[in-house]
Amino acid sequence: MNWTVYWARLDEDNKDQLRKVGLRYLGMIHGIDDDGSILTDEAIAEITEYQNLENDILTAHAEWQSRTKTMFERLGIDWTTDNLNRWYRLWAVE
Repeated sequence: MNWTVYWARLDEDNKDQLRKVGLRYLGMIHGIDDDGSILTDEAIAEITEYQNLENDILTAHAEWQSRTKTMFERLGIDWTTDNLNRWYRLWAVE
């Protein structure tokens, strides 16, 4: 089934949810209408790829943050934004 047929069969609640996603990529991806409607198979495939990339980045950041917090705790350093910024400046110099 192609995207156009799938879209036509969706109820309005699901379309509204997908329009919110589409609006995030408006201007970046061709095939998205001004209201956020996703119009083409290519557009939904590209949105899926962007969302997968975003998920990979967020996962990598969470893993880094967990490792860094563990290191701070092991060194007896409070896990605060100020301390993280201090350590970042030290790491950037090295």
